[in-house]
Amino acid sequence: MGFQFILPTRILFGQGSINQFGLAIKETGIKPLIITGINSFRNTGLQDRVKTILENENIEFVIFDRVKPEPDTEIVDEGIKVFKENRCDTVVAIGGGSVIDVGKSIAGLAPVIGDNKTAEYLEVDGIKKIVSPGICFISVPTISGTGAEITNNAVLINQKTKIKRSIRSKYLFPNTAIIDPELTLKVSPELTSISGIDCFTHLIEGFISLNANPMTDIFAIEGINLVYKSLIRAIKDGNNIDVRTDIALASLYGGIVIVNSGLGLVHGLASVIGPKYNISHGLSCALVLSKVLEYNFEVLDNSKKEILKHIFDTDDIIWGINNFIAQLGLDLNIKRFKMTEKDILEIVDKTLTSSSAKKNPRKISRSELIKILGKEL
Repeated sequence: MGFQFILPTRILFGQGSINQFGLAIKETGIKPLIITGINSFRNTGLQDRVKTILENENIEFVIFDRVKPEPDTEIVDEGIKVFKENRCDTVVAIGGGSVIDVGKSIAGLAPVIGDNKTAEYLEVDGIKKIVSPGICFISVPTISGTGAEITNNAVLINQKTKIKRSIRSKYLFPNTAIIDPELTLKVSPELTSISGIDCFTHLIEGFISLNANPMTDIFAIEGINLVYKSLIRAIKDGNNIDVRTDIALASLYGGIVIVNSGLGLVHGLASVIGPKYNISHGLSCALVLSKVLEYNFEVLDNSKKEILKHIFDTDDIIWGINNFIAQLGLDLNIKRFKMTEKDILEIVDKTLTSSSAKKNPRKISRSELIKILGKEL
């Protein structure tokens, strides 16, 4: 047996770790570009706290607060322009996965992009690669789920195709991730649920991946246990710091699993369904998760099935997963989208081009994927 395991990011984890923010920046630069969402950074009071930390350290900074959920490549082009115009030397992303992916892209592309566009660096759709180190990048997640705080890819919508694609490079790993569960205490129940199921999907798909190894299995199993134990409690009692810490840790583990074992067909489908119907990535995953797992479990090693049976305390793993998802308060009625046969064929054909679908543990044909979607409808 042989495998490699990658984790180059320095991780500062725990309550109050945000207080190390200023010192982390001073280790890497003197003028950071702070990437945030449009509203949450201000509305949660985090903006004032961050400004105080930076001012106490005498750090000059620029704020780029234009990132919307489900970002596209164009916002990255805009952020690179702001970075260069203000002569910044470090990039910091404070927010959810969308904000972190935009920040990661700006940091990776700013030194190399020249007159090109971000879309040219997307997997499948583009032909350019990031082949040299970028700007120092610090990630500060305020939502637990995506694992983007320690991964080497950034997920963006290509406006021309309306499909989510990744920019991926060994040079996109954040230099430092500051993961403070206290920053997630004000996340709404709905967003907690949506981001939590995304995390759960990362862990499950990574656990059954063809590229899984003994080390990724350790993180995946513990992460699945943490989500199963604490996500419903976090939805019901968001101010419980213990369950928030569990989910923040599970999100981190999910990111480690993404980097080292990859994802599968669920994420391939979600990358198409989400942009097409303007729904969140987490909800897109939840809509197809059980049917895809049912398909993949046909080839799953019995030892891994036994582990999942133990976690969900049932011999019927799919029932256990469905029972868990049913308690998350998500609208899983896929029929509301009124998919036509043409829609299904479009989703299938686009999904089969994704890198995630190509890495699925069980090879899937066009007709089999049509059948899976047909079961949902």
